Amino acid sequence: MPASLLALANELLLAIADSPSSERSINTFARTNRRLYLVIKDYLYKNNVIKSESSALWWAAIYGQSNSAAKSIAQLDNVNIHQDAPADFWKPGFTNIRRH
Repeated sequence: MPASLLALANELLLAIADSPSSERSINTFARTNRRLYLVIKDYLYKNNVIKSESSALWWAAIYGQSNSAAKSIAQLDNVNIHQDAPADFWKPGFTNIRRH
């Protein structure tokens, strides 16, 4: 009987998630199963903070994705404004957000 990937310990699943080079690969792996997502989602956001300068937080702010923003902020040691953000981006009422 073949062994199931889901039978692996969480630490091994995280090691597998760490092996792809792109965030897209990690995200795809995480979304294949609910348990994988629950195990990997924090790692995915932390990886984004470390390797992509918190681009997930920037994306969440632009597109009004408060859940994604909260997950990203939870993984930050300190919040850095993306270098392309306008100086008044974080001020209340700022609405001049570029959509890509």
